[in-house]
Amino acid sequence: LSSFQVYSFTWQADPYTGVLNCYRSPVVTYDVISPAFRIEGYDYSNTTYSTWSESRYDIEPLRLYLLEDESYEKTLFLIGLVFAIVSFLIVGRCTEDSFRVKKRESGEEVEDMIRTKDQ
Repeated sequence: LSSFQVYSFTWQADPYTGVLNCYRSPVVTYDVISPAFRIEGYDYSNTTYSTWSESRYDIEPLRLYLLEDESYEKTLFLIGLVFAIVSFLIVGRCTEDSFRVKKRESGEEVEDMIRTKDQ
């Protein structure tokens, strides 16, 4: 299992049906051999090396990197550049008369307008 592989695939039998299924899991298994099997002429009735198992609980930090294609970056840059140029052209053509919001009239002018409408 390399450092870039997160999952390992194992075949496990279903205990009820006996059907083999392939499972993808982040569990990694290693073959661990008891030292008793390495010692030549070892007396297996000796209990010095009994059933052998080993567990490793190393939690590696997960690092994710999103790598985009270079053409995607260029396309995104060009879209932003076109958007900026169009925005500058639109804002540059604006005049005071092109804004819908007018300056607020003074209170006297509003009162005069109301009086003329009432007459």
